[in-house]
Amino acid sequence: MFLSVSAGGTHSCGLRVDQTAVCWGSSSHGQLSVPEDLFTSVSAGLVHSCGLRVDQTIACWGSDRYGQLSVPRGLFLSVSASSFSTCGVRIDGSAVCWGGDAFDSQGFPFDAFVSVSAGSLRSCGLMIDQTVACWGVDVFEATMETSDPDGSFVSISSGFDHSCGVMVDQAAVCWGSDLDGQLSAPQGSYHSVSAGDGYSCGVMANRTIKCWGENQFNRLNAPDGLYTSVSAGGNHACGLRADQTVVCWGHGFTDGRAIAPDGLMDSVVAGGDYSCGLRVNQSVECWGQDFSGYFPEPEGRFSSLSTGNSKCGLRVDQSVECWGLGHFGNKATPAGQFVSISAEHHYACGVTVEGKVMCWGNDSVEHILEQLSAPEGHFTAVSTGYGFVCGVLVDQSSVCWGSDFHENVAAPSGAFTSVSAGFGHACGLKIDQSVVCWGDNESGKALAPDGLYASVSAGNSHSCGVRKDGTIACWGSDDFGRSSPPSGHFSSVSAGNIHSCGITVEGTAVCWGADGLHKIHPQ
Repeated sequence: MFLSVSAGGTHSCGLRVDQTAVCWGSSSHGQLSVPEDLFTSVSAGLVHSCGLRVDQTIACWGSDRYGQLSVPRGLFLSVSASSFSTCGVRIDGSAVCWGGDAFDSQGFPFDAFVSVSAGSLRSCGLMIDQTVACWGVDVFEATMETSDPDGSFVSISSGFDHSCGVMVDQAAVCWGSDLDGQLSAPQGSYHSVSAGDGYSCGVMANRTIKCWGENQFNRLNAPDGLYTSVSAGGNHACGLRADQTVVCWGHGFTDGRAIAPDGLMDSVVAGGDYSCGLRVNQSVECWGQDFSGYFPEPEGRFSSLSTGNSKCGLRVDQSVECWGLGHFGNKATPAGQFVSISAEHHYACGVTVEGKVMCWGNDSVEHILEQLSAPEGHFTAVSTGYGFVCGVLVDQSSVCWGSDFHENVAAPSGAFTSVSAGFGHACGLKIDQSVVCWGDNESGKALAPDGLYASVSAGNSHSCGVRKDGTIACWGSDDFGRSSPPSGHFSSVSAGNIHSCGITVEGTAVCWGADGLHKIHPQ
């Protein structure tokens, strides 16, 4: 449960009821690496975050490119992080800002603040006499009102190029740029308001949320319910519900790729913008974005699934059916019976009942297919990666072929039970139940932890495996939480592009990582 939440550029942060802070979303600049301290408030900026400790000192983490982590000494009442700078109010009521000063957001002559809100272009402070003072520059001279608003306020919030405040009569007023209608606050009584990037959101007196301005990524469509606070970020917003849970919406929180449906499943596969599962009745169900016609799923019974820009499934009669993005040719599946299949973004491959590997696609990928002519031998399994393919032969040796930009086709010697090809790297499960990976080692995705495993899956910039004890281990990039699996015991795992999915021993599907561009929920 949470006390507050703050939405930043591509990440969010929240203050738990035990006064610890947690951040989720992109960790491109370390903005999720929260210090192990107790806090009274937290603020998420573009690629950095700051928090006010219980001892009234400030801690910041994440990007320090513009000096936004260089916190001044002293005791503070509040802190606010923006795109490249941070501002705080000292206990004597004076305000100080640090970090980027490209828009002169630090040049203010005031020293009697109750609170301050750092914006990207202009920042504003609430004075002790309840008036508002702002500073910065107008880079949109024809569309931005830079004069301070008149009247008495109880709270304020600065966004990218506009600010909003709640007046003493509970009306909401906004000022600054109005390119996207972000100044047109609906009439009504407000509890609080938050200015984002081209839009604004407010908690009404009846505890519902209203948002206005530019509706890119559906960021104006707050979920129903009762709230105590709201935070409008870059392309997403987050709200604190009355039950102290956090919900977010907007870019990355709308496609549902990391929200598995209820019900029992035998297996699950994580794709680029979607996920699919095989239910215990052998029917297929997919969820997430449907840019390429993944839905509706074909009817009938399947024994296995695989992902790509197309979805391919192996039916119980051992025939193959693919659906989804057709212009790569994956819909033109070959006739015959197969024992395993694997679909990639541009093509698909399968092992026939005779042990031969067959790959298919249309004329647009003919040059790729020419490189994917399988070597001689009888195969038991095949896995398609980005521009290359790996397979396990009947003698349990592993072989890879195709594009070799990262030495990803140099499969190690030894006996394997399975192999998984990813983006420039591959991983294999050896007969001694150890995992070995080879090829591109960006972010450590080819450095499997020691231990015994039951299965392994190579994704884009990360890999995951089910340990012998049923727990999941992931390695490589942890942006969006894709390598931070939940606790519990699992029977299988699938590493996708920027999210992962697993089947618990109880048969339910669980996904983690990015839901669009952001982690769907805080842990």
